[in-house]
Amino acid sequence: MTRLAAGVAATLLLALGAAAACTDITPPSRADAWEWRATVVDGNGTTRQLAFHWLPSELPVRIWAEDAEGLPGDVDAAIATWERQFLHGEFRGVRVADSARADVIVRLGAPPSQGFLRALRLDRRAPECSGVTIYDLDEVTYLSFALPIRIWIEPKLAASPALDACLALTTAHELGHALGIFVHSPTATDLMFGNPTATTPTARDRNTAERAAHAGRTVVFTDRRP
Repeated sequence: MTRLAAGVAATLLLALGAAAACTDITPPSRADAWEWRATVVDGNGTTRQLAFHWLPSELPVRIWAEDAEGLPGDVDAAIATWERQFLHGEFRGVRVADSARADVIVRLGAPPSQGFLRALRLDRRAPECSGVTIYDLDEVTYLSFALPIRIWIEPKLAASPALDACLALTTAHELGHALGIFVHSPTATDLMFGNPTATTPTARDRNTAERAAHAGRTVVFTDRRP
């Protein structure tokens, strides 16, 4: 769940990935989708459209989750949820035990207010909990970002069924950003809406994720851990 921060001069939170085109011969046609790419003005004053997805050679995406408030289980469920949306295995993820080898790091708590140069920040807020995904972009061109993509899931209430449901929903939403969906859905019933109530991706979420997976990349990641 996220909100594209105005101007990419500050920290925009979500999760942006690598650059190149998908290798499928015929990209699927998905009419019922929204514009998922973020339009920003880089440090040179150039307007750019940011697009990212994980290439087959970069799978599985390695995800580390802090062991708190059931977060590892929520991450496992979110990985499985998004894997089911793709017909040809365009996304696969695995939770890893070593954060130093992770492509995506998921932590519990509030994100830092600073510490990133130019970032794409996508965040979702609700009374029970909030979430943020951060891509730490090159400070001038925005053509690359440094791994890992960072996600923060912040509880707002004491332990309760409502909080548990919010944490699970928010984790799935933020992982959608880490797959390359940089803009929220305009439809309130979608998981990728800014403040969603859906617990799983809708047909529109699926169509948009598939479009993103088959589109060209304008942003690449750097220094992937071995």
